[in-house]
Amino acid sequence: MDKPSFYQTHSKFNNNGKPMIYGCCNCLTHLTTTNLVISDRYTGSSGNALLIYKVLNVKVGRSMFRKMTTGDYTVADICCHQCGKVVGWKYLKSSAEDQKFKEGRFILECAYITVVG
Repeated sequence: MDKPSFYQTHSKFNNNGKPMIYGCCNCLTHLTTTNLVISDRYTGSSGNALLIYKVLNVKVGRSMFRKMTTGDYTVADICCHQCGKVVGWKYLKSSAEDQKFKEGRFILECAYITVVG
């Protein structure tokens, strides 16, 4: 039997075993589903954040360098394509070898998203 995925083992990420949809808290545009959550143990500038495999309906801003708790990264803010609200960032490059798994992944800040379905 297959091991349940992250979202299936955490009731806050599923609705009777089915993934939920996260959207922009400002305009409710769909951004991702809970089955794409890699981890909920991240922190953004507004508090709790989620590491996500893939998001949609966002615009990726210009790249910038940021010093974070786990190292130095090149990142780009991501904004809702509908209303323009910054909802998180995309990891573009990590300077630390043990943090390379984040490259190409996204952070969605919980304060800027909501369950829409």
